[in-house]
Amino acid sequence: MQYQTFKLLSICVVTFSILLVLSSPEVAAQDDAAGLRDEVNELRAIIEQQRQQLDKQSEALQALGGRVEEVEVNSAADMSKTTVGGTPAAASTGRAAPGFRDSIGDLNSDAVQAGDFSGAIRLPNTQDVQLAIGGFIKTAALWDSNAENIGVDFLPALLNRPDNQDGNFALDSTLTRWFFDARAPSPGDGQLRGYLEWDLNDKNDGELDVKTRLAYGSWSTSAGKLTVGQNWSTFMDLKLLPEGLTEPTVSGAIFVRQSQIQWSAPLGAKWTYHVAVEDPSSNDFDSDIPDLDRNTELPDVVLGIEYNDPQWHWRLNGIGRKLQLDIPDGPDDSATGWGLSGSGRYNFSEGDWLGASASYGEGLGRYLLGIRSTAGGAIEGPDSSLELRDNWGAFVNYFHKWSDTMRSSVTLGHARSDALNFQPAMTFESSSYGAVNYLWSPLPYLTLGVEYQYGKLEYVNGDDLDNNRISFAIQVF
Repeated sequence: MQYQTFKLLSICVVTFSILLVLSSPEVAAQDDAAGLRDEVNELRAIIEQQRQQLDKQSEALQALGGRVEEVEVNSAADMSKTTVGGTPAAASTGRAAPGFRDSIGDLNSDAVQAGDFSGAIRLPNTQDVQLAIGGFIKTAALWDSNAENIGVDFLPALLNRPDNQDGNFALDSTLTRWFFDARAPSPGDGQLRGYLEWDLNDKNDGELDVKTRLAYGSWSTSAGKLTVGQNWSTFMDLKLLPEGLTEPTVSGAIFVRQSQIQWSAPLGAKWTYHVAVEDPSSNDFDSDIPDLDRNTELPDVVLGIEYNDPQWHWRLNGIGRKLQLDIPDGPDDSATGWGLSGSGRYNFSEGDWLGASASYGEGLGRYLLGIRSTAGGAIEGPDSSLELRDNWGAFVNYFHKWSDTMRSSVTLGHARSDALNFQPAMTFESSSYGAVNYLWSPLPYLTLGVEYQYGKLEYVNGDDLDNNRISFAIQVF
């Protein structure tokens, strides 16, 4: 329409010019009719020439407009093919859709694309490898009533007897964490994954020292999942651990990260079984023998089975292990440890849930939170045999969701390691733990929380130590 309007205006201007010439006094005074006709014919020729030129320009502009429309249609079709979870990667406005790399002013937008899981990007020049980089910054203010410098992770079994038990205040940022998560498809419907995670709490002493938390690879298929590397022990039930400002160090929980080879596979729609061999460290017994060599010939073997539906979760785990020692210039000795752990959780419709766990065995040592890692057994002297201690623990946790941004957990736990008859009166025997917290997330990447924790340690002779802790923490991302 714009082209036709421009053409019509041009013809009108030329015609108006002719009328001005014909109406001028000079033309009216001319007697030579032939001369007048020549001028009219000349003007008509000019009009025809301009009309032809306008027609050619109109045809060229119309062809160009058609090509522009074709490019826009093809571009829109291409953009609709690039999706994140089925959503077009860019809208017709040219703005990037949520979760997709913003292409405005980006010279490499074609090289980097959003991945299929949260926070991931697709790496160029790979076979569809996707990588996510993440983590968070966390700072906690800690006030202890009767303990000093016990670290951000509150472990009642490790309460000690400092000269001054007047309490302590500390600011701690060692729970800050970061990770790399890489995934790639494998033939069929499988997936390969590599995961690395660190924090800054290597020694739980407030110093910013890097600690490797997790470092594992996995291969998932419809038949099951193979996992190798340092990961949460198969003897654990991760779905029962309470949420807190720090690590969930509740007495009575099975809690350890270590190297392993694990296989998990479904048994029908709701059942899953687990089989694993894990690092067999024999540091789980107490001894005063100097230069004692703690060798282990066999791995720890773990079996587990679990049930899941929207309302219920159940899991039963079992472990078998060999604790072994080599006395310099003396006999070798070993003992067979074992353990069972059962746990369950009920999910309420409002988002709340109630969970409980109980564990029992001999020589569990580092696996059971709430007892000291050396409380799995003991040896009296170079001429004695290694004996294992009975270890047991239990805890219960209730999670309540106040709103979409506010939540709380209440946790109680107890763990015990029965002393052997030759162990001294000040041998560790049991610990108890209790906690209640309130967490508020006013922004998607900001959470503030306050928590009260109580811990108590008891020795064989009845002596005890306890501590009250009040914490305030802020986590960004």
